[in-house]
Formats: sequence, structure tokens, C-alpha cells
Amino acid sequence: MSFGTALKKIFFHERYDRADAMPRHLIDQFTELPKLAALLPYVGWMSDERMFILDQGGFGKTETFSIGFAIEIAPQTGATDEMEKILTSLFAYCPVHTGVQISLYASPDISPVLDAQLALVKEMELLGIAQRRSKYYKGGATESLLNNASYLLRDFRCVISLALPLSPFNPTDVEEAIRTRESVHATLRSTYLDGFDWNPDHLLNFVGDFYDHERIFNKGSANLAPKEYNPDQILREQLSDREIASCVSDEGIRQSKSGGKETVMQFFSVRNYPKFSRLAQMGNIIGDPYQTA
Repeated sequence: MSFGTALKKIFFHERYDRADAMPRHLIDQFTELPKLAALLPYVGWMSDERMFILDQGGFGKTETFSIGFAIEIAPQTGATDEMEKILTSLFAYCPVHTGVQISLYASPDISPVLDAQLALVKEMELLGIAQRRSKYYKGGATESLLNNASYLLRDFRCVISLALPLSPFNPTDVEEAIRTRESVHATLRSTYLDGFDWNPDHLLNFVGDFYDHERIFNKGSANLAPKEYNPDQILREQLSDREIASCVSDEGIRQSKSGGKETVMQFFSVRNYPKFSRLAQMGNIIGDPYQTA
């Protein structure tokens, strides 16, 4: 018996024949399984122009690239007729076939806002009160602050995303994309909605909540450091985690990380659009399982 065979018998108490080895093509098929992140169109980042490179997603049949950018603004609790008229001009500055998406996210991660507020307290006499207040509010992100009603605290974030049908490899198209972004900023400033442009870190940490629910429900984990962009890797692949198992079901997309608790991401869509609708009424179409509209 050779020395290698003896070691195998010591450390592998069961069968270790070559026939028990997993075929290479099965390993390749496993690593090439469709990933949820493949639905995203994010490919790369143009650092000088501060623009995103987009494609048709990992399941796209054709390789077509475009340019995109995202602007985060402060959410509004209402809208006047004048604001509605001004914001309508956003579409006038965009090239034909431009995609415009407005996302409102009620993030349960309220710690950054509270920590920034706590850092402003300099008086030692008030610091203890501020710390207790911050701890109380943070608890309100997961448990209702009211006994007889559901009252959870959220950090509301609003993002305007534009996908332009322009080539990131054509200098003329890139210049047009920059002009479009400046026009959008000018329109937003006229309604006091001046926001800031996203970089890849903003995108990864925003979208990351939907792909790794542990970032939301287990903030005490040591593995939840903010995501940082790696320019040597495709942008959407940086949101993929092989420890997370996803399954599409009738209730939504079920996820479980490393055999932990299962979470479900549900999606809602408007069933009946009103014939006429004003900007101030957009809150009526926010995804809500208790709204019949």
C-alpha cells in the first residue's frame, strides 16, 4: 500500500474512488446557475464623467450598452401645481427612448441619520439624553413605538434614475449625457429638489439591501461593512453572494443566507390607474398589501 493510499484511508473513512468525484461539467453548471443579480443592468462606472455603463442585464440576448445616472433627492410630502408643471419638463430634456424611474425606499436603517444627529451634540450635560433618545429611536425601526398601532421608523430615500439610449464609447453621446444630467439638475433646483449624483458605492449599498436581507434585519453582524466598488469586477456581480439561496415562489422571492432564517421579498403593482392623477396623489400607488387600488 502506498503512502498516499494510506493517508486516504485515514482521512477518508468512506469511499474515495475516482468514480465518487463530481464530474467537471456538473461543477460548471452549478457555478453558472442564474443569479438574481443578473436581472440588474449595471456593468461599470465612468469615473471621469461620473456615469454608469448599462446593458440589457445578464439574461439579455443582445449586447447593447447605454449610459445611466442616478440622483438622490429629499422625498416630498406634497406637491403644488407649479412644482408639477416644472417637473414635467424633465422629460423634455431627455433623448427619445430614455427610461426614467423614480424609486422611493423606506429604509429601516435609520442609524446613519441618528448617528449624525448625535455627533452634533457637544454639551456633556445633554449627551446622555441624546444617546438614550437615539437608542429608543433605533429600537423603533424593528418594533412599533405604539402599543395599539404599527408605528415603525424609516429613513425615506428618493432616487431619480435615468437610462439614456446613448453609447458610453461615443464621445458625442457621452457629452450629450452630461448635458442631459445638468439640465435635470437645473430643473430639480428650480423646485428646491437639488440632490446629489450617485457613485458606485451609493448604488451597491442601496441595492444591496434587496439582495442581502441580513443587512436590514441583522445589523449587529460583523460581516455587514459598507460595500466598496471594485473597478476590476462587473458592477452587478458585486451584489451576488454565493451564501444566499434564492427561490421564486407565488408569495415572492424567498431568501436564506447560510441556512439562516428565511425572508421574503414581495412585489406589488398598480391594478387600476386613475384616468386623471396629480403629482400630489402619487402616494396612493405606493406598494401596499392593504391597498386594493
